[in-house]
Amino acid sequence: MKINDNALILTPSLHISGSQSGQKASTVKKNLFFCALSLTAILLLLSGCVTACAAVPEEPETLPIYSGVTMTANGANVELYSVRANNTHRWTTQTQYLCDQIPVGMFDMAGATPVEITLPLDVTNVTVRPLSSGITAQRNGKKITFTINEPGQYSVEYNNNIKNTVLIFANPVETFSGDITLETGIYEQNFDVPAGHTLHLKQGAVIRGSVRLNSGSKIVGRGIIDGSHLDDWVLIGHKATLPIEMYNASNVEINGISIFDPNAWTIQILDSSNVTIRNLKIISSRCNSDGISIQSSNNVTIENSFLRTWDDGIVVKNYTAKDSHAITARNCLLWTDLAQSLEIGVETNKGKRANPKIYDVTFENLTVLHALHKAPISIHNGDNAEISDITFRNITVEDYQSGMGDGWNYLIDITNLTGGAMGGDPSWTNVTARGSIHGVLVDTVKIISGKNPSARFDSREGGSIYDVTVKNLTRGSTPLDLSSKAGANCSITFE
Repeated sequence: MKINDNALILTPSLHISGSQSGQKASTVKKNLFFCALSLTAILLLLSGCVTACAAVPEEPETLPIYSGVTMTANGANVELYSVRANNTHRWTTQTQYLCDQIPVGMFDMAGATPVEITLPLDVTNVTVRPLSSGITAQRNGKKITFTINEPGQYSVEYNNNIKNTVLIFANPVETFSGDITLETGIYEQNFDVPAGHTLHLKQGAVIRGSVRLNSGSKIVGRGIIDGSHLDDWVLIGHKATLPIEMYNASNVEINGISIFDPNAWTIQILDSSNVTIRNLKIISSRCNSDGISIQSSNNVTIENSFLRTWDDGIVVKNYTAKDSHAITARNCLLWTDLAQSLEIGVETNKGKRANPKIYDVTFENLTVLHALHKAPISIHNGDNAEISDITFRNITVEDYQSGMGDGWNYLIDITNLTGGAMGGDPSWTNVTARGSIHGVLVDTVKIISGKNPSARFDSREGGSIYDVTVKNLTRGSTPLDLSSKAGANCSITFE
């Protein structure tokens, strides 16, 4: 550890080799005790920067490297992390034992960047997503080559099997700083970032714990929050460790980092406001591993991010006495192995209060690379909220396969039903009285390839769905007509 210019910079201070992994937990606890004693005075002088000290390898450890696949960018080797991904589409508490490992590469780029991937088998075909990038890859035996012209997130899929995927996070060149800086290494601890402070994760910094953000705080950089060391939270004797959480916070920023393999949902935004998320990358694979869960919060903006999840990608709910509103997600990529890509609900009044509302929510210019389980577009009013002023605009689904496993073949799913009636769990509903859904626009939704979709609009238990407009739906070059799917107590205009 070193102090520099009134900033706290945490550097490796403890050697833990792979052969000592069985002793790691006890060794970390002992070193944390002595480290905490030595840091106490320093932290007081700094007006508080973190709530624990770092215990990481002297020779910095990193995440496991994927074997059998290599990659270069601009001729330089790129480390490929081995990250757990879930290619199953049926709920089970044993899901973590059914996952695969995929290679994930990250680098910064400032111009056209040639990329070469070498695989352990001959390549018969290759697709680079998003298709809107216009990247045409060349293949030669075991090699794939192409050029990335602008920063973004990319999925390289080969030999007609989405299990054969290399994910690339090509970041823009940016300069980050913070008064709490983590150097390369693994930090097995939680961080509580005080109000007004910034936690900067340098490239190669890995947090194995939870980060709590308070008002005016930020987490930025090219580092990773990793949950691969934890068992799934639904297993007996384990609990949820949320990579990022905030409660009653305002003016919070998340920028540039990656989150891999949380053991529960990934980001919890509760009773918070003015939250900005940019260039966030999430890969989750466990039970209830939603990407971004917005609960009773407002003025939240999510942009230019990547979310591959084994539950809802972005979900908006009401949990407490506050209404969720003024929420925008735009220019993001989603890959949804389980549940919905873009969801409002199901818990719309978990606090059981009078006159709950969710309003002014916009999802626009979003691409779902793979929709594999349930609806990419959904509103599930499981309680009695008034849900209004909701927009889904310019949504592209590159590969529509919803209905796999125990999923539902719905492109659009808008219901005013209790959890049990909608086909889910009755416990999702907290108030049996029905609410309303109105002022909804679904405009320009394109399926590029995949199966023929269905839809659901259903308020048969009471309440109403009205003033809903659905227009400009296509599958390939063919217009989609879902007008026959409007159910009881629903007034839907199809154009």
